[in-house]
Amino acid sequence: MKYYSKKNITEPKKINKILDLFVKKSKLKNGLNQIKVKQAWEKSFGLNINKYTTKIKLKNSTLIVNLSSAPLKEELNYEKEKILKILKKEIGENIIEKIIIR
Repeated sequence: MKYYSKKNITEPKKINKILDLFVKKSKLKNGLNQIKVKQAWEKSFGLNINKYTTKIKLKNSTLIVNLSSAPLKEELNYEKEKILKILKKEIGENIIEKIIIR
């Protein structure tokens, strides 16, 4: 992996641009998005929902949430659009397009 060219060696760069480039080139973006989504879920939905959440996974742009409570699954299935808006607002990026609740 080459993060610089000979032409750019002496030119100063902003650290956030260098880190963004590193994340993209090293394929860390998916892992970082997983962490962002999990943290956003935990922050947005509190202890009551989190204690029934068994697994949160982001696959491509689909969020898959596994729950241990059947009534909660039903309730959240009706609120998918609202959940999507809340998570997009919390994350600040458009990395989730669809939600599957199991």
